[in-house]
Amino acid sequence: MREQQYYRPYSAFSGTHDRASMLTPPAGTVSRTEYTLGSAVSTGTQDGKEVGTIPVATTPELLAKGAQLFHIYCGVCHGDAADGRSVVGANMRPVEPPSLLTPIARGHSPGHLFAIVSNGLARMPAYDWALPPEDRW
Repeated sequence: MREQQYYRPYSAFSGTHDRASMLTPPAGTVSRTEYTLGSAVSTGTQDGKEVGTIPVATTPELLAKGAQLFHIYCGVCHGDAADGRSVVGANMRPVEPPSLLTPIARGHSPGHLFAIVSNGLARMPAYDWALPPEDRW
């Protein structure tokens, strides 16, 4: 395979006016992470808890759609009541899916929950392929 020319970070490069090999992205550029997770995902903390904002308005229609998607994608393992009791979940060994009604589960920030639904966690699969960002929120 042919070796291609490249420049090391912070090294001089004759192709730009300031001779920098690392260029600042153009204005309006959206990072891959920001596009996938949404710009409202926050990893900051406040009072020791992770904080984040939900970038979509919470309406009765959105809540109804969320309940419908929960029953399709989440209720199979976590149970329709989110209590961790389902036929599929009972057959997962050695660890069954957790109840989503515990203080630990309810204490997660919106951004953290969005990341779990997007990327999966432990045996839970990622749903970024099936649900657009608006539905994951």
